[in-house]
Amino acid sequence: MKKLIPFLTLVVAATAQSQTLFDFESPTYSTGNLTTGATSVTTGATFTGLNGWSQSGSGGPGAIVTTTTSGLYTGGQALGSGNSGNAYIGVNNSFALGSSFYFDLLAPVANKGGISGFADLNSDGNVSYSTENGIFAGVLDSGGSSRFAFRDLAIGGSSYSSGVAANTTDWYRISVTLDDSTWTATMSVINLTLGGTVVDLDPATSATSFSHTWTGGTGWIPTTSWTGTGARASGTILVDNITTVPEPSAIAMVLLGGAGLLIRSRRQQA
Repeated sequence: MKKLIPFLTLVVAATAQSQTLFDFESPTYSTGNLTTGATSVTTGATFTGLNGWSQSGSGGPGAIVTTTTSGLYTGGQALGSGNSGNAYIGVNNSFALGSSFYFDLLAPVANKGGISGFADLNSDGNVSYSTENGIFAGVLDSGGSSRFAFRDLAIGGSSYSSGVAANTTDWYRISVTLDDSTWTATMSVINLTLGGTVVDLDPATSATSFSHTWTGGTGWIPTTSWTGTGARASGTILVDNITTVPEPSAIAMVLLGGAGLLIRSRRQQA
């Protein structure tokens, strides 16, 4: 068993590399508007909000609100809109998402909420919400419900819905993988309130995930171009715990390295 310890340590290290970029907890974040006391919101403003967040792209300030524990979701604080009748659409350029990430979401009403990458394509240090947001993942309002979906952009762009609606009282963890080589986005969802139950986003098949491919890459901004992280919280929708996930290839390299060390150790002890 002792021979396995170094390898198991590497396995644990490889699978624990997920990095939470934004958990919106105190003391880093205090409750209230991200606009740090501003009485009005400047659409498309530079990164002048709390902790480098931009002003809103849709007229509503971002707000840090208190949340309560619900199943596997641990209560604390989350990001929402400071205007229940409008949307906060903001970007933070402190951290860039990778091609795999997840976040938590609560959608009490039929509206839009979720996460996107951001690329400052024209290098002006500002935010063009209609052209510089990467693929958006989360929920979009349709048929009176918030349905798990993708969108080309956080503002505008085409929408691609799974057709599956979120329960209005439940917290979810939405995991997303983006493949730049095939322009394909894949989403899987678990219900945190119900203890991690998998949400079937494709009831017509045996698969539970939902995917969409952008033909010819139209509307797709490569993840390698991302320089920041975008968030949208419309109405009373909340997002939390935005986390990147290490590339499968990176994990594989660590595991292969660990296997090599294990084999070498066995040969030396033989």
